[in-house]
Amino acid sequence: MTIRKRLIFTLGRSAAGFDHSGGFGIWRPSQTQQRFELVRTIIIPSTKELTDANDNVSNLCRLAYGYLVSAGDSTRASTGQEIAQW
Repeated sequence: MTIRKRLIFTLGRSAAGFDHSGGFGIWRPSQTQQRFELVRTIIIPSTKELTDANDNVSNLCRLAYGYLVSAGDSTRASTGQEIAQW
């Protein structure tokens, strides 16, 4: 094998290696983008739903406590109506 053929072979192999690693460099960010989309569309809304549910339970507990400790019938009636709306 002549020096010319060896140089062409070596340069060809290095170019193929660069193409391979460049393809991996393009493929990897697209995977990262897909994971980000998954987090954005599935995980974040479900945490918001959990926060909303927790707030609703807290409000209902507050109303129930207000109903139990209220002295007047008018206060009990208005608190009972608020509880009924939940």
